[in-house]
Amino acid sequence: MGAFEFENNAEITARCCGCNNNNNQSEACIIAQKIFDQCRIQKCLSPDILGPARSVCGGMNGCNDMMCDGDIIIPPVNAATVTMHNPELSRIDILRKCPNTFREGCWDLELRYVFDYTLEFRRADGCPIGCTDATSSYTLKVTLFGSTESAGKEFLLNHAPYRVVGVVKDVSTLADSSYGQVWIPFTSTDLPNDTWSDQHMGMMSVTILARCHDDFGEIRAEAKRRMSEYNSILADQGYTLIDRNRPYDQETQSISFAANLEPDLKSARRERAIIFIILLLVPAINLSSMTQSRLRQRVAEIGVRRAFGSTRMEMVGQIIMENLGVTLLAGAVGLFISIVMAYLGTDILFAQPYSATLNAPTVDSSILLHPSTFLYALLFCFVLNLLSSGIPAWRASRTSIVNALGGRIH
Repeated sequence: MGAFEFENNAEITARCCGCNNNNNQSEACIIAQKIFDQCRIQKCLSPDILGPARSVCGGMNGCNDMMCDGDIIIPPVNAATVTMHNPELSRIDILRKCPNTFREGCWDLELRYVFDYTLEFRRADGCPIGCTDATSSYTLKVTLFGSTESAGKEFLLNHAPYRVVGVVKDVSTLADSSYGQVWIPFTSTDLPNDTWSDQHMGMMSVTILARCHDDFGEIRAEAKRRMSEYNSILADQGYTLIDRNRPYDQETQSISFAANLEPDLKSARRERAIIFIILLLVPAINLSSMTQSRLRQRVAEIGVRRAFGSTRMEMVGQIIMENLGVTLLAGAVGLFISIVMAYLGTDILFAQPYSATLNAPTVDSSILLHPSTFLYALLFCFVLNLLSSGIPAWRASRTSIVNALGGRIH
């Protein structure tokens, strides 16, 4: 029958990731969890690596009622298939942590991952026989650096030795051009050999980090000059490289989806402008109706203020400032809710269709709480306030004192 079979689209999830050990080694717990996360994301956790399935709750319907906790589960004799359902990581045990004997400054870590799941047994015709709750575990041994000072130390990557020359600052996985689990020389890979068109085209690209925005023009000019020189060499071979106005800036690169198509930046900006206008006008119309309704209830007050000498501009300013306070308060609440939802719904809101990393997208405060976020939110509230309260305030200020005192706004 072989190893257990995962059901279609089954994923191993962490239900409880508390590390059980006597020394309360929090760093080792974090390392153990990160190792599990990487294995889960890369889908390298298969039933083949698990130990024997052992009974959890003592028995299963229709299989073996004499089974006790901890007994190795033996499938019924008439079972043709065994399927694993709902695998979950129940705990991580740190079995051993000690200095490495042969590598100074390194530590040997032995971890045990314990999984809970349900086994379902079926006959050859597909009819179910029964199911039971089970548990299995597997042990992993790793060797880690003894500190965060890793510069100058060596490690193996795809069975090849590499020496650490520096550690870069963490960035979000959403930064496709900046994020990397490890940065290695491209000459140590097979990428230079992955070419076509007589080795003139390949899979590699380059990202240029300019010192400031003013350098973009010089960078583009230098790139075009070098492209022209290279094309003069390729002319004898019948090739011409088309740059399609590269190199792109960050905004243009973010909408680029094909190497042979130049991004239409004007169209993208036009689409964003239309979306912003719709998002601005729809609530402005709703708020304008609400403001108009409130002003109808305050017509007498407006008439009294006008009778005591208030000018039209003073009335308009008062109404706009009152509405601005409500708008700013609602905008602050909306901004707070949007930030909370961004944290809670990261996997959905920031899902990447194409990504160079297997990590799930991460969002931190440096992305969501940028000063420009508050400035744009403030500007949005201000413009929304002018659109929603400006016209009703202007109409209310033009109401004659007699009509206002009589409760009529026209």
